Amino acid sequence: MDEAAQRGSGQEPSSEAARRTVVNDLAAAMEVHSQGRWNVLYPDAACQVATDFQIRLREEPTIRTTASCVSHDLEVRASEIQGFSTRCKQWLEDEQDASRNEEEEAWRRAILRQQKVRADKRVGFVFWAVILGHVTIYVILFNTRELPSQSLLAYNEPWEPEYRSFGEACQVAAAALGSFALFFCISCADRVVPSWRAELSAAIGCASFIFQCGCIAAFFHFREDLLHVCAAGVTVGWIARHVHSRFSAALVAITFCIYIAFWSMARPSFAFRPFWDVFRESAVCLGISALFFFISWSELGSTLTGFWALYFLSSLVTLGIFAAYLAGVASLSFGFSPFIGIFTRSLFFPGRFREGLEEMAEHNTLNKTITFEGTVSHEPGKACVVSWPGKYVTAWDHMVTSARAGQTSAAVVFLPEGTKNFGKHSPIPTREGLDGRCWCEPLYGEKKPWGCRWWALWIQNVEAAVKHRAELQVYFFEGACEKGKVGSFETAGQENLRREALLEKMRDFEDTDSFRDAEEAGLNKLSRLERYDSSSQYSREKYRLFLQWLPDSERQFLQDSEGLGNSQKAEVAWLEKKGYRYTSVDISRWLKQPRELPEDREHLWAWKPEPNSLVGHPVVCNELPSP
Repeated sequence: MDEAAQRGSGQEPSSEAARRTVVNDLAAAMEVHSQGRWNVLYPDAACQVATDFQIRLREEPTIRTTASCVSHDLEVRASEIQGFSTRCKQWLEDEQDASRNEEEEAWRRAILRQQKVRADKRVGFVFWAVILGHVTIYVILFNTRELPSQSLLAYNEPWEPEYRSFGEACQVAAAALGSFALFFCISCADRVVPSWRAELSAAIGCASFIFQCGCIAAFFHFREDLLHVCAAGVTVGWIARHVHSRFSAALVAITFCIYIAFWSMARPSFAFRPFWDVFRESAVCLGISALFFFISWSELGSTLTGFWALYFLSSLVTLGIFAAYLAGVASLSFGFSPFIGIFTRSLFFPGRFREGLEEMAEHNTLNKTITFEGTVSHEPGKACVVSWPGKYVTAWDHMVTSARAGQTSAAVVFLPEGTKNFGKHSPIPTREGLDGRCWCEPLYGEKKPWGCRWWALWIQNVEAAVKHRAELQVYFFEGACEKGKVGSFETAGQENLRREALLEKMRDFEDTDSFRDAEEAGLNKLSRLERYDSSSQYSREKYRLFLQWLPDSERQFLQDSEGLGNSQKAEVAWLEKKGYRYTSVDISRWLKQPRELPEDREHLWAWKPEPNSLVGHPVVCNELPSP
């Protein structure tokens, strides 16, 4: 007898007839309330319910309703519950849009980074190719001079140059510095059009090479050494534009200053060799370079041992030729020829040098695009971002772009792995009265491999912002303003150690029966695509189950920690320790807002729980419909 017949005869329906099956056919976790408890339904899971039951979206409990099964319904699908299914599908669509947008943003960042790496590779190749051209020109210049032997000299005292007057020395120095500054500024023009940076750099480099050749030719013809000085200034100006490290910049500056000092004080003597002598010795230089070019290309130069042996041999040849030059029997240019041959082979063909250029390009791109040391505006009263949750990657990228464009003032610092300041530590000033050899101990409770240099830079930025009376802004997690703070800056390190110890228990949780039961019930069917906060449906559900597994005190500690990132907790505690007022801001203003859910006017009666109705641990259910 079915349920309707039982009611028609005045009998109560049996328990089997009064129960129905609810199937979750949506791509999100649901919670179904029946018989006094909540059951978790993952995609494609089902459970038995009474005629009336409550259902809600596990990710968003405000999306809920109370449903009833009519007499002929033995199975109710979540997608068929009017109103509720519409809101769930809208939530899923927003979730998919957020994941898709994050994936597109990540792809865009990767493409831009690859383009910048390729551009830096081209710039590096052009730089060394132009350097090779300049060195070759100077080698030919060496061949034009007479050897330092009394029998071959066209002048009597080659080692006692004529000194210039003070005014002439200033004129030469001004010409050198002026040509350097002019061409350095011209070389910076490649920044005007970033997409054509490599091409502009190549064009400007070739222009410097052509200008140098013209100046040297005029120097030979007119015997005007001022042109030679201008050519050197142009070359060094172009080189200085492409120098990245401080050590290289200092080396170029010192060398150029010595050059200016020498040419400003001493007037060179002009005694050049006949054309055919220059041609003959240049041909010998070319032959030596070609010999070492093919040796480096051979199997000997392909191994690391052979590579260093070749350089050692080249050094011996250079020393021997230098001794012969002093004796007046060989040109000094012969000594540079072996290295020109090896360098040409390394530059234009695959090998260790090309790999080194590529690694250098990637490193430079990383330092320029990902590293961020803050850009604090000096405008009084302007808002300044002093703390940012790092898990919002795309929002961070937009904020950094805005800061570099001068639109946003930011004191935050990010030093990723592979950058020059990553892993470095900064000592704690004695005036702070804190224990520890470096900032890692009060920040993290122990020394960390990524270092604490970022903290010292952050403090400098914050002090600059306070000096200019900026409005300090702290960004909290979405919907978690004023949450996640630590007790004080003095306890930040110990609280961090406790959080790390609790999160390490995730491995133990993965070996429990409750986690395996959840996987069997359909946990793995949840989406793993990450959205704007670097989380997915799967990761969030796994973390919820982990919190349910922990003891109450440990679970409460982790829940109270939500709202700020680990480094943010110390940053906010430091601001409060120093007495700096700040404004709490929700990160959502930097996020792409989802569409508004449509108002469900037909189901305004949907069940609204009391605050305590959400307390308790739902039971994971994978009960399938009876055949």
